[in-house]
Amino acid sequence: MKKSIVFLVVTISLVLLSLWLLKSNSKHETSLITIDGRTFRKKIYSTDPMVYIIDGLISRRECKHVISVANTLGYNRALAGHKIETGRTNDNAFLNHTHDATTIAIAKRVQQLINIPLTHAEQWQVVRYHTGQQYKTHYDGWEFDTDEWRNEALR
Repeated sequence: MKKSIVFLVVTISLVLLSLWLLKSNSKHETSLITIDGRTFRKKIYSTDPMVYIIDGLISRRECKHVISVANTLGYNRALAGHKIETGRTNDNAFLNHTHDATTIAIAKRVQQLINIPLTHAEQWQVVRYHTGQQYKTHYDGWEFDTDEWRNEALR
């Protein structure tokens, strides 16, 4: 019975999300942006919060490259601070945006898009999920004035 109810709730949620996307697809704002001499279509789905999609900003080849590099570097269990995170059962690989020419090219495009220098960027977090893994709702943060807070503040 519980599985049926969960399945029904998930199904209803997906249907509602699909209807919202269909509705928003017909009304979304579209604009053209130029990055690195290439023109992309930016589809704005929401302005509060800002949600948009830029198709083709990262090519299929570049995506495969990032995944391949992450596989080579290796994945670790998701952590919160230095402890295993129970709400996130996925695996993470951290990749510096200056790893190679491909990652630098992607990072420069994103930098142009958001107008924030790469010197302010953190490492990329490549997230991998296997069947049954999850990412539960959680809050990022640390209790003020603790060793964990000081370590993260220095990062």
